[in-house]
Amino acid sequence: MLPIGLLLWYTAAWSVSTIVFPDNAPVITPIKPASLQVLVEKEGMSTIDAVMNASGSFAATSEVGPIQSTKTYWLSFELKNDVARDRDFRLTSKTFGLIGLQVYLIHENGDRLAYEKNFATLPPVNEFSRVSPFMAHDPPIESQYLVLPLRRNETAWVYARVLPDQRFLPRQFNFLSIVDHAKYLELRRFGLYVEGALAGALFALAIFGWYSHFRHRDHTSLMYGVWILFALGSVLVLGVHDGQRLAEFFIGFDSLGSMPNGLSVRNAVQYCVAGGQSITYILFARSFLDVRERFPIFYKITNVWIAFYILHLTTNLAFRHTIPPTWLWNPLLIWLVLNLLGIYVCAFIRLREGMTIARFFMVAMVPYVLFRSLFLLGVAGIQSPVALLPDIGLFFQFKDANSMQGFGVVCEALIMALAVVARSRGLQDELTLSIQAQRELVENQNKVLEETVEARTRQLEEQHRELNDAHRLIVSSVDYASRLQRSQLPKPHRIEGRFASVGMIWLPRDTIGGDLWWLSSAQRSGPFMLAVADCTGHGVPGAMLSLLVSNSIERIHSGDPDKSPAEALMMLDHLVRTGLNQDADSSESDDGCDAMIMRIDRNQQEIIFSGAKIGAFQLTAEGTVIRHLPTRASLGYCQPPDPEDEPNNQTISYHPGDTFVIVTDGFTDQIGGDLNSPSSFGYRRIEKVMTDSKNLTANQIADALKEAYESWRGEQKPRDDLTVIVFTL
Repeated sequence: MLPIGLLLWYTAAWSVSTIVFPDNAPVITPIKPASLQVLVEKEGMSTIDAVMNASGSFAATSEVGPIQSTKTYWLSFELKNDVARDRDFRLTSKTFGLIGLQVYLIHENGDRLAYEKNFATLPPVNEFSRVSPFMAHDPPIESQYLVLPLRRNETAWVYARVLPDQRFLPRQFNFLSIVDHAKYLELRRFGLYVEGALAGALFALAIFGWYSHFRHRDHTSLMYGVWILFALGSVLVLGVHDGQRLAEFFIGFDSLGSMPNGLSVRNAVQYCVAGGQSITYILFARSFLDVRERFPIFYKITNVWIAFYILHLTTNLAFRHTIPPTWLWNPLLIWLVLNLLGIYVCAFIRLREGMTIARFFMVAMVPYVLFRSLFLLGVAGIQSPVALLPDIGLFFQFKDANSMQGFGVVCEALIMALAVVARSRGLQDELTLSIQAQRELVENQNKVLEETVEARTRQLEEQHRELNDAHRLIVSSVDYASRLQRSQLPKPHRIEGRFASVGMIWLPRDTIGGDLWWLSSAQRSGPFMLAVADCTGHGVPGAMLSLLVSNSIERIHSGDPDKSPAEALMMLDHLVRTGLNQDADSSESDDGCDAMIMRIDRNQQEIIFSGAKIGAFQLTAEGTVIRHLPTRASLGYCQPPDPEDEPNNQTISYHPGDTFVIVTDGFTDQIGGDLNSPSSFGYRRIEKVMTDSKNLTANQIADALKEAYESWRGEQKPRDDLTVIVFTL
């Protein structure tokens, strides 16, 4: 009885062509769909024995229909070693073709050697290695790769159980290839040199990029450094024709489990690194060309593409779906190509605008776009022109789409490193020029400032001289006005003989003021008049108003010496109001005075007193203080006094030795005393000083009042003009 495998080989051989591997065969021989038999796995067909028993159910690839990611397929083909020596072959898959694979080799004598290797999860891309060479295995593993040994001139049958990758579903059953293991090992050594050079170049550029960022602290250098890191990762994790370098050291990651869609952890990392490389390149290009400021619409388009790419990554990593790959990849790839073209156009426009370093970007994009386009053709399942290159040297390296992408990334990174250097140097030159311009500007400004200060100083000195002249003129004028105002006060010849003693204090707040006191002429015998007035304001305005009041009192007394004090005050009210034109509706002022007039008759020992807000204190010889109150009227203002407030005459009898004190509100209203709760001097303190001074002369009482006032005021400034008249009859 023939062995089962041999029987199957005879019954199915008529429908497929044997894959013959002569001595001069290429290193990698793609398996054409016409050389394959396909079986869609059904329930109970997950073992090799079940599949071999159902060998009659295998069909040609053209009869199976489109490949679906939700199904598991069994592929079978015949392989012949057409040389007279034993040879080793390997079964490989195109990048992104499968998510799972199991391979079985049936020799022509029907024996199934204890050689089965089961790959439930996807091992490193293309090589399907399931073990680490640094770990001990029992029984020992001859090779980390899936090696199919064939004896001299032997024909064998190969069964492969495959689970298609939902991300990159093959267009047809053309994703498997046969590799001459011996030739491959030599090429792998050469590939290590090439890929090591690419990875080393990117590693050096990554160091340069981050050094540039930490030195200059600009956003473009940061984006360049991030992109180079992703580019380095893509070169290390992307599978090429002779393996996936970095993943071979991290096979143990598969023990962590798989992604929700069945991908291994290593392949998920590979997928994320590839996406990160594309996204960070766009971010770097946008920063380098100032796309956000110069081309805001294109900037928003790239933002949408980045969001779409992230959604694409999430969909393929987190979910198991049945979306056709063309629906997922074609929009993404077309959009990526359009983005690259858009960036090239932006670089051209920036060059036309004067950004000379944009030419670096335009030159660097040529190899990047070229090699990346060839890579995308392979992803899209379109035959790449580089597939026609011979299997020698670098040509063999370039036949792999991932190798071309890595080479393009390195070319782009090298040229863009020059661009980053040029940009940094340009920024440094601009900064130097800016600093120099600022220095020159500061120097010019200093010169202008010095000239301005000098001119301003001369101007200020001139103005200062003018102000000093004006100040001297004003001071001299005020001093002269003070002399004039003092000259209007009663002279000694009007005082002598009328009082037993007299004392006075006249202190304008501002050299001149609005207070005054007046005595009638001594040329007329008999009773005489004494008046005290406090005009509105102080300083020059008060002095001018006091002149009007003094002249008005003199005029009243000259016209009618016998006029009573109350009548004189009302006449004074009229003269001030009309003298300032405050009796008209169009008046621009509203000023007046407080006043007091005494008619003193020494023969009758009688005083007729009338006061408008200025009263009088009487200190009798016995030491009693009597206060004679005024009315509440003020004189001369626009509004005449109310009839009930008009001044009235009060008759005061006195005895020889009685002393009278008259003060203006500048004395009584002065703030002083306790600094924490200051208050006005008031009337009671005046009465107390008078009581304490009953045996003193009028002049001594005036000195006592002044001393009490100064002590009370302390550090407080005078609030108003001050007048005190003390006399003894």
